Amino acid sequence: MNEMGDQIRAVVFVIVALIILFAWGHFYKPPIQPPQPAQTSTQEATSQTPANTSATVAKPAQTTDAVAAAGLAKIEATDEKLVAIESPLYVVEFSNRGGVARSWKLKKYSDDQKPPHLLDLVNTAAAQQLGWPFSLVLSDVQLEAKANSALYEVTPDQLNLAAPIEVTFHWSDGHLDVTKKLSFTSDYEITVEVSVLLDGKPIPAAVTWRGGFGDRAVYKAASLVTVYYKLNDKLNLLQYKKLGVSGNQTQPALQNGPMEYLGIEDQFFTAAFLPDGTELSLWHWTQDHGIVDDGNPASEPIAEMAAGTTIAAPLRARQLPPAAPANAPRPKSCRHRPSHRAPSARPATTLRRHRPWRRSPWRLPQCGPCA
Repeated sequence: MNEMGDQIRAVVFVIVALIILFAWGHFYKPPIQPPQPAQTSTQEATSQTPANTSATVAKPAQTTDAVAAAGLAKIEATDEKLVAIESPLYVVEFSNRGGVARSWKLKKYSDDQKPPHLLDLVNTAAAQQLGWPFSLVLSDVQLEAKANSALYEVTPDQLNLAAPIEVTFHWSDGHLDVTKKLSFTSDYEITVEVSVLLDGKPIPAAVTWRGGFGDRAVYKAASLVTVYYKLNDKLNLLQYKKLGVSGNQTQPALQNGPMEYLGIEDQFFTAAFLPDGTELSLWHWTQDHGIVDDGNPASEPIAEMAAGTTIAAPLRARQLPPAAPANAPRPKSCRHRPSHRAPSARPATTLRRHRPWRRSPWRLPQCGPCA
């Protein structure tokens, strides 16, 4: 009986203990403190994480903007203006729209108007339709159009300048960057430096003479303009019928160099590019300019050319006064051809304008050595 009573008491004790533990755990569950700080920390970490992420993302964006601002800054003038550069021998007007020559007047020579005006080597009527001298030729026609129509900032910021002076035209849209530096002297010399960058890298460029060249008063003056170049010690003369791609003269034809010299001339004046240390190539073509002849609409061929490099490097050119060798033969009608000019030993790629020839009352061209 006693053993039976002890077993019953043990079972009852276990049951009572389980009941007490269950009741204590159900009715007297203490608050759990650690999870609340953990949640707070998690919330703080969560609230801090986006901030840090934003800061991390913002830094590269700011860096990218800084690089863009430093390397691809947009540079553009607000309005168009003409800059006049004057020396005792010439008055040249450049427009900051395209950085092109709008007029090139010679003070020592006049035209046949009444009253006479200074002789202008730029054919304004043709250039307005076909393009201006000192515009650029680029491999991409869309980039070329931008470069030749943009509003350049000009340094110095003055409208009337006296030679000697250096004038800089600079424009950039953040993608294409063009700089033209023109150094004028008191005589016929100028130095031209052209740099064209695409996304910070140089690309090939050429300087043109568009829109006609020379004295327009000569009968059928446009058809008398000749493009010439000397390659491998051989002088080549290209009249307007030989310019451009065969079958499509309006498409520029490329004549690869290295040239000894190249240029464009009429019966009285010439502009010659003389390279030194730079492989210079020639682009040539024609365009039709609408005119009125005896009251009837007509057209005339305009010879155009460009001198530049086919490599991705800046173009440098110098415009020098001409020289004729002492033993040069006297040509008929005193017309000097490029072969009669003395070679230049001056450094850099050279753009040279022949010294204006004196003309008799019968308009026979007479040069200095032959007069």
